[in-house]
Amino acid sequence: MDYRKFLGVQSTKVLPYFGGAFVHAPDRRLRVTARVAVGWWDFEVKGRNATAVAQAEPPSLHRCRSLRGHIVDDWLFVGGEGCRRVLMTPDDEPPVLSPVTARLWHGDAPIFDVLEFEGDAEEGAREALLEGAAIGELVGATPSLRRAFGFARLRREAQVRGLRVSAREVGAVLHEVADGTRSAASVLDALEARVYTLDPSSNHRERSPSPTGTLEDAPQRAAAALEGAGATLLDSRFAGERTMEVIFRYLGERFVATVDWETLHVYDSGICLDGADEELGLDALPSVISEAIDGGLLYITRRG
Repeated sequence: MDYRKFLGVQSTKVLPYFGGAFVHAPDRRLRVTARVAVGWWDFEVKGRNATAVAQAEPPSLHRCRSLRGHIVDDWLFVGGEGCRRVLMTPDDEPPVLSPVTARLWHGDAPIFDVLEFEGDAEEGAREALLEGAAIGELVGATPSLRRAFGFARLRREAQVRGLRVSAREVGAVLHEVADGTRSAASVLDALEARVYTLDPSSNHRERSPSPTGTLEDAPQRAAAALEGAGATLLDSRFAGERTMEVIFRYLGERFVATVDWETLHVYDSGICLDGADEELGLDALPSVISEAIDGGLLYITRRG
C-alpha cells in the first residue's frame, strides 16, 4: 500500500486501543502519538499517526469474524484445542463457563461482543466445579466447555496455593483435568517443577546483533525488536544502572523481562529457562516462549 496518499489527510476514526504503540484501523496500522487507557476512542488520524481525543462508544462489530466458545476470566476456549485471551471484557465479569461470542478486530485481536444463552450443560459444569467433580460423563458438554472447565478447576486449585496459572502453560492437559483422569493438584505440581532448556544447537544461543542506542530511544528499539518477533510492547521502565524492564503481549499472554537497555541483551526472561536467560536477545524471546509452549514446558515466573 502506498501510504504517501494519506499524508496531509486528516480524519476521525473510532478505534479500540489495547495498549502499546499502535492501533489498527480497518485498512492499516497507525502509530499512537500518546498512550491512553485501554478502550474505545475517537482518534484523530493524520498520515500514519493517531491521536486519541475522546473516549467513544464501540461501533457495531457484526462485520468482524466471530469467535465462539466458553470463557474463564478473560480466556475464551474455542473448539477442541484453541484458546484466545479476550480484550475489553465488560466490567460486570461474565459467570465462569459462560458461552460467549468475541469478534476479531482488524489485526486479529479478539474483542468481547456478547454473552450467549446457556443450556443445561453449562449449568451442570458450573455445579460440578462447585462440588469439585469431573464432567467426563456430562451430556452435551462441548470440547470448548470441557477445556474451559479444566482451566477453571486448575485456576481454583492455583488460588488455594497462592499461584497464578495461564492457559498457555496448561493447555495440553485441560481435557484430562475436565474428565478427571488427571488431578488439578498433580498438574500444578508438575508445572512448578518445569524447566525449559534451550537446545545446545539452537540459533537462539547466537544472539542477533541489536542496534545500540541511547537511554531515551531504548523503548522504541525494544518495541521494534518485539514487533519483528510477533509480540507487542505494552510498557517499559528503567530499573537502575543498565537494566530496563519490558512488559509485552505475546499469544494473548503478558510477559515481563529485564534487559540491558543499550543492547537489549536479556538478563531475566520471565520464564523458567534453566539459567539460560542471558544467552538470549529480546528479539529471540518470543520464539523461545513458543517452543516452550509447544513442548509443554512453559512456566511463567514473572507476570505483567
